[in-house]
Amino acid sequence: MTSGKKGVLLMLCLFGIMLWGACESPQPDAKHAPKNNPNIAQKADANLAPRFSLKDLDGNPMKSDYQGKITLVNFWASWCGPCRMEIPDFVELYKKYKDQKVEIIGISLDHEGSEKVRSFVNSYKINYPVGMIDKEKEVARAFGGFRGIPTTFIIDQKGRIYKRYEGVRSKEVFENDIKTLLQRGK
Repeated sequence: MTSGKKGVLLMLCLFGIMLWGACESPQPDAKHAPKNNPNIAQKADANLAPRFSLKDLDGNPMKSDYQGKITLVNFWASWCGPCRMEIPDFVELYKKYKDQKVEIIGISLDHEGSEKVRSFVNSYKINYPVGMIDKEKEVARAFGGFRGIPTTFIIDQKGRIYKRYEGVRSKEVFENDIKTLLQRGK
């Protein structure tokens, strides 16, 4: 291999590492679980998804409600390239399945405030509820923490975590999970 080809290969590798690192989110890990926060319900069953309360983009309370629904909880940020790739798929999935008791909840990890997120939501035509992460990131901790975004939790109709995905996934992956859980619920 010529030195020119080695240089290009090295540059591509470095670019890939930088891109992956850009979407790393400084989320707390599971050992720093939230303690006695009234906005986070403590779980009796380790498989149950945590119930939580956040503020929506208008500052109104937004509470999780999983019972009888399939819920996708997606942690994302407007500056994250892979998150931007997934969001149009969530918009399509919500439009297709919202009348079949499928909910999508977007939780923005942006620190710049709700106005910046609102602009992003409008430009991407996000049609599902979006909340702002709490300052202490206790909601992320309640879900067990994660190393990067996007991170999506699929929650079944009984409120149990069915699957967890760290990193970008195709629409087909999420749609297959939705179809599987819809079939189970019949």
